[in-house]
Amino acid sequence: MTRSTGILLALVAAALMSLDANSALAQASEHFDDSFGMWQGSPRRVGRSKNPGWKRVSNAGEQAARNSPTGSKVTYYWKLRQVFDLSGLQDPMLTIKFDFRGHDYSYFRVQIGDEDARRLADFTTLHEESESTGVQTLDIDLSAYVGSSHKVQLLLRKPSGVVERRIGLYVHRIELSAQQPVTIEDCVPYDRDLFSHWRDLDSDCQDARQESLIESASSTVTYLDSNECRVLSGQWQGPYTALSFDNPLFLDIDHMVPLKEAYESGAWAWSADQRREFANELEPTGQLWAVQASANRQKGARDPAEWLPSNTSFLNEYARAWIDVKVRWGLTIDNAEKAALVGILGDEPGLVWPADGAEVSCGN
Repeated sequence: MTRSTGILLALVAAALMSLDANSALAQASEHFDDSFGMWQGSPRRVGRSKNPGWKRVSNAGEQAARNSPTGSKVTYYWKLRQVFDLSGLQDPMLTIKFDFRGHDYSYFRVQIGDEDARRLADFTTLHEESESTGVQTLDIDLSAYVGSSHKVQLLLRKPSGVVERRIGLYVHRIELSAQQPVTIEDCVPYDRDLFSHWRDLDSDCQDARQESLIESASSTVTYLDSNECRVLSGQWQGPYTALSFDNPLFLDIDHMVPLKEAYESGAWAWSADQRREFANELEPTGQLWAVQASANRQKGARDPAEWLPSNTSFLNEYARAWIDVKVRWGLTIDNAEKAALVGILGDEPGLVWPADGAEVSCGN
């Protein structure tokens, strides 16, 4: 059962009234303490059963939706289904608080499909487990599905021939949250030319690219000319791939925090001088890195939630350098980006994080 557009808009409006402009938007949330709201809850009806479906019960001191028992010896799928409009959202996250007690069940799945998906084959499984005990919270990133409406379903399957002896699933809460890009009409849309890069800020004839090559080389470099303005050769190890190079033509100088990412995280409000300094910063282990050119082009303007180096031994240093640049330059960090970094570094006490904030979308 799909929910009406009017109900969704009313829910979004109510959520927005309770949140400030910099916080995450709770687009839809069900706590199962009053009703099943916009979720459709039912099993696939096959054969005879004793009131199959969902009931509101108490579990672990909280209200929950529970698949109701049946003595039938046929296959049953207990489903909770909902359609979410994911267009225009940033970093949508589906959070489910549940207690799945695997006993005489085939699986518990969280799936997603197109808005009109009906058959099991129409859905992609985002999470599956067949045995678990105790209340858990599951966070599922839906960023890959942004742009249109999708049907999400929670599915619990009991196999044919098995009589249920124990309740299998309690669902305490389901929530779709997302950040909304902050649209600022009077800021200029991003253009790389807004950052005057590869400049020779100290007037020694070596621009920021050449200085970065010299600083990161593991051996003495040679030059193309007697003035030592351009590097000819040396020894470098690209940190993203751990491959070694002696020719700088195979290397790019990468901005750890890409210029577009910086712009959308606060640099849109900087002066031209600040953007020039950022684009040419030579802080050790900071913003500029000599890396394998192909890896740099794969990275593009992606943040750690979207791209990470293939050299896993460098991930910790990569995460710390990213955080360091953002903190030093006062740039913000969004939810998915921070979650990816926490996944690398863990919840490290004393680590100074950039300020939270959604990315800015500049109007024309």
